[in-house]
Amino acid sequence: MKLTFLLFLLCISSVWADNASSQTTKVNIQAENMHTKDIISQIESQTDYLFVYNYENVDLSRKVSLKASNIPVAEALKIIFKNSDVVYAMEGNNILLMKDEVSNQQNGKRITGKVTDSRGEAIIGANVVEKGTTNGTVTDIDGAYSLEVPNNAILQISYIGYLTKEFAVNNIKSGDVSLIEDTQSIEEVVVVGYGSQKKGELTSSISSIKSESFVKGAVQDAAQLLQGKVAGLGVILPNGDPTATTQIMLRGVGTLRSGTSPLVIVDGVPGDLTTVATEDIESIDVVKDGSAAAIYGTRGNNGVIFITTKKAKGEMPLSVDVQAYVTTQQVKKKLDMMTAGEYRELVKQNIVGVTDYGYDTNWQDEIFRTPVSWVTNANLKGGTHNTNYIANINYKSSQDIIRESDNKVLTTRLEVNHSMWDGLLKFNFNIMGREQKYRLLTEKNNEDDGSYKTNFNGDIYRNALIGIPTERPKDDNGNWIEHTEINEYSNPLALIYESNGENKNTQLRTFGTVTLTPIKQLFVRVLASRTTYNESQGYAESKKHISTIRDSKNGYASKKNG
Repeated sequence: MKLTFLLFLLCISSVWADNASSQTTKVNIQAENMHTKDIISQIESQTDYLFVYNYENVDLSRKVSLKASNIPVAEALKIIFKNSDVVYAMEGNNILLMKDEVSNQQNGKRITGKVTDSRGEAIIGANVVEKGTTNGTVTDIDGAYSLEVPNNAILQISYIGYLTKEFAVNNIKSGDVSLIEDTQSIEEVVVVGYGSQKKGELTSSISSIKSESFVKGAVQDAAQLLQGKVAGLGVILPNGDPTATTQIMLRGVGTLRSGTSPLVIVDGVPGDLTTVATEDIESIDVVKDGSAAAIYGTRGNNGVIFITTKKAKGEMPLSVDVQAYVTTQQVKKKLDMMTAGEYRELVKQNIVGVTDYGYDTNWQDEIFRTPVSWVTNANLKGGTHNTNYIANINYKSSQDIIRESDNKVLTTRLEVNHSMWDGLLKFNFNIMGREQKYRLLTEKNNEDDGSYKTNFNGDIYRNALIGIPTERPKDDNGNWIEHTEINEYSNPLALIYESNGENKNTQLRTFGTVTLTPIKQLFVRVLASRTTYNESQGYAESKKHISTIRDSKNGYASKKNG
C-alpha cells in the first residue's frame, strides 16, 4: 500500500508539471454513451499523447458521454474519469492511467463476523477472502474473523467439506455466515478390488478425471485427454503419423513380455485407447496401486485405465448434440540442413562424391505440407424412466504433415437400458462399431510389436534429410531423378507417389448386462461380451518405384486379409 501511495503522489506531481502543456493542447470529442477506451483513442489520434496502462488493473469499459469542441486535454480527462476508480498522470507525451487503490482503501470498511455450521457450531480455520484478491484471513478458535475490505468488495467463505458462500459487503450490518455441508463430496466412495472405501481414505493411487477437466483441443486418442492430469502417468505421441496411438507408461515395467502399457477397460470390457471416440467419454479412472492386480491379476500389473462412456440416466426428453471442429498442424522445428549455396562451397573444395547439379531444392519442404483435419460428432439421447437410450456417431478425417498420408475413422455406439418390476431386474445392451481406412505409404508388417499399426514410411523422411540440395525431383521429361550409384539413397517424392496402398479394418463390439436386485443390499449381475475384428490390406509399387529401378522387381503388389 505504501508503494501505491507513493505512485499516487507521483501522479499528482506529474499532473502539475505537465498542466501547462495539457491546457494548450485541445481536442474535439463527440461521444454519446461511449466506452472510455474508445474516447482515449480519439485523444491519441488528435494529439501526440500516448496512454500507458495495465489493462488487467484499469477498467476502460465504463461508458461516458462527452460532447465538446476545442476542450483542453486536462479538462477532458477530468470529465472522463470523474467518479471512477482511475487516476491519471501526464508526463511529457505520456498519460499514465492506474487504479486508485489509495481511495479504495480509504473508502473501505472492516467486516467482522462468525462462521458456523448448520448446527451453530464454530468452524475453525475457515478461509475468508476478498474475491479476486489475496486479501484474506482465517477464522479463530471461536469461528470469528475480522477483515478490512473496500465498500464494493465480495467476500468468499470456504472450508473443506462445505459449500463455498459469497456475499457483497455493501449495506450489511453483520458478517455472520452459516455454511452448508457438501454431502456429495463427503459421501463419495471409490470401488477398489478388495471392497469400497471413502474417497478421503484413499491415497493418490487412484485418480478420477471427469470430462470437464480433460485436455482441450485436438487429441489422437483417450490417453492425450489425461496429459498432465495424473501424477506418474507418462503420455507420449511418438510421431506425426495420423494412425499412430500414444505410448503410455503408468507403473513402469511390470512384466517381462507384456510391455509397459496399462490394461484399458471400456465400460467393463477390455479394449484400447481408440475403442470409443474421445468426444463420447464421460470420465477416466486411473488405478495405480495393487488393487488393479487384485481385480485383473497379472494383466493389471502395469495399472488399469477405466474408460466410462456417456450414459443415459432416468427420464429425459429427446435431444441431439452436434460438435464439429477443424485443426491443422505444422513442423515446430526443421533440422538445419546444408543449403545449395553451402553445398556448392564443398564442390569448390573438390571433395569426393560432392556434385553441383545446378538446382536449389529444400527436400524437407518438398515432402511436408500443411495438413487439415476435421472431426464431426453427433450425440442423441432420450427415453422414459424405465427405458432410455443414447447413440453417438463420430467421424474423424486426419491428414499427416507428410504428403499423401491420411486416416479416416468412423466410430459409432448405441446403448439401451431397460428396467422392470420397480428396478428389480435391469437390462443394459451396448454395441460399438469402428471402421478405419487409411492410405499405406509402405507395406504393413504383421509383427507382434505393434508396428503394423502405422502407415508411415521412415525412408521418406530419411531420404529427405540426406537429399542432394543441388538436385531436382524430376527431369525435363517428368521422370523422377534417382541416383542408384549412391548406396541406400532414393528420391523421397518418388517413394510417396510411386507407391499406392490402402488398409481397412473394422471392429464390432457387443456386450450387455443383466442385473437382479432381490434386496437393497444385494445384487447379482451377469456380463457377456463379444468382439470381432477384420482387416484387409492392399499395396503396390509402380515400375517407376526405386524397387524396380534399383532392385529389378519390375513392379510389386500384395494383398492381405486377417
